[in-house]
Amino acid sequence: MRRRAATFCLAGLLGLTVMWAPLAAQEPGPEVREVLRDRLEAWRAAEAAGLLEASGDLMWQPQAAFRFYEQRGFWPAWSRDGTLLPVADSLLSALRRAGEDGLRSADYHVDRAQAMLETLRAGSPPPPGELADLDLLLTDAYLAYASHLLAGRLEPVTLAPQFVEAPEGIDLPERLADALASDDVRWSLSELVGDSEAGYRLLRTALAQYRALAARGDWPSIPEGAVLEVGAEGIAVMLLRRRLAATGDYPPPADEDDDRAGDPVVDSKAFEFAAGLEVALRRFQRRHGLLETGAVDPMTRAALNVSPGRRARQIEVNLERWRWLPHQLGGRYVLVNIADFQGEVVERGRRMLQMRAIVGSAYKQTPVFSDSITYLVFNPSWRVPRDITRDEMIPLIRHDPGYLEREKLRIIGPDGERIDPVTIDWAVLNPSRLPWRLEQAPGPRNVLGRVKFMFPNPYDVYLHGTPQPELFQHAIRAFSHGCIRLERPLDLARYLLGTTAGWNQARIDEVLASGRETTVTLVVPVPVYLEYWTAWVEPDGTVQFRDDIYQRDHAVEQALDAQ
Repeated sequence: MRRRAATFCLAGLLGLTVMWAPLAAQEPGPEVREVLRDRLEAWRAAEAAGLLEASGDLMWQPQAAFRFYEQRGFWPAWSRDGTLLPVADSLLSALRRAGEDGLRSADYHVDRAQAMLETLRAGSPPPPGELADLDLLLTDAYLAYASHLLAGRLEPVTLAPQFVEAPEGIDLPERLADALASDDVRWSLSELVGDSEAGYRLLRTALAQYRALAARGDWPSIPEGAVLEVGAEGIAVMLLRRRLAATGDYPPPADEDDDRAGDPVVDSKAFEFAAGLEVALRRFQRRHGLLETGAVDPMTRAALNVSPGRRARQIEVNLERWRWLPHQLGGRYVLVNIADFQGEVVERGRRMLQMRAIVGSAYKQTPVFSDSITYLVFNPSWRVPRDITRDEMIPLIRHDPGYLEREKLRIIGPDGERIDPVTIDWAVLNPSRLPWRLEQAPGPRNVLGRVKFMFPNPYDVYLHGTPQPELFQHAIRAFSHGCIRLERPLDLARYLLGTTAGWNQARIDEVLASGRETTVTLVVPVPVYLEYWTAWVEPDGTVQFRDDIYQRDHAVEQALDAQ
């Protein structure tokens, strides 16, 4: 499975035909029809840089609009017999709410279309040219907004070259035709999120909440100073309580009265860091991916002091990332949130398995893409990538002659033959021109652990175990060369093989004990999604935020802000 591109299939490309015989029989607005046909066919014939304007506004989707009108014989879509239809108001109403999705209604001709609509309705019968302009603007607005809801406003591959994309067969011109036929464009737009609908809608609700917080002004900042923990007293503790109360992390007891803080003569000793505040702070730390110390350390202070406006902006960025998801995720799938250092299995909308993960470092970032796990390997060998051999292994071997034997590393020639390391002059070896490769044998020191999960891809990225379980105790787990190490890989293996005949727990234990590399092909491939979410909402409504470890949010934010 590959990720959907931020594009859509046109009816003409799919060989689909939309019948418009009833409209043609009524002959509505023949003058408007002629204007539409002349303008669109002239644009098609000229193909002047692909640009098409209507009443001074550049159209986002001229090719899609041409296909739409061509299929309906160029009859107008938003008026009949020179009279504007109520469905035009319905569309504009939906477009005005684009901000609820972190999009901008101004991108969809709303102001110009509204002004034209009011002018045309207030005067004498509108000229055909103006009706045609309005028809084009409304059609383009629907197609552009639907495209953005379906697959994102941005082309993600332009932001991250490692982003894998593929078109998905949802025909938006046909969808518009169906919406007009049923007189319900708002419903047709609201149903474009697909399987990710629940998570997307929860995040959209969180956006409204944080925008409301921002509208009330910034919440209190926690001043620099000593670590705040149980037993601390003072104004800083009062500010912490107010800050946590603003986001619902701390519901203060009914007998507390923080209004005294406005009194300049208030005794700061009255504000004590008690156990209830520690519980609230741990909750805050948990939903921000911080170590749950129950104390305001520097990292916690920094997270507390991010303004509600910045959090709202972070949510907008991640709503865009949700729109990049494929429309259908699958009945069960594996999902890794890189920014959260977590992996999970979801089946029929329920989280069946969750575990900590280690992802690529800032230098060797884990790419964002989707694919399908087709097989797994017990007791895997590790074919060391050439860049790791060149940059890391050879310097270690030169420094420590026993390194190869201790790490069970073998030297494999071009024909698969074993090469004795004593035959190699390591001092004069050119690391950039190696006629052989390194391979680590299965065993307790193998960097892949006891099992790896394969979904062949151009980046040679996959899921696997690790012989270093202690690394999972870190809050920030960006240590790998791009692959994803799982905390409980054998649990995932048992789950994926649960419906595969002959692969019960006893069989798995037997294979592991043998120490032999064993490949098992899955009867049904399982989709896997490698995502990068720095904001999301749990099913219980808990809003989660994470640090932007790869500094990717800013690029998305800038692109969303661009005209």
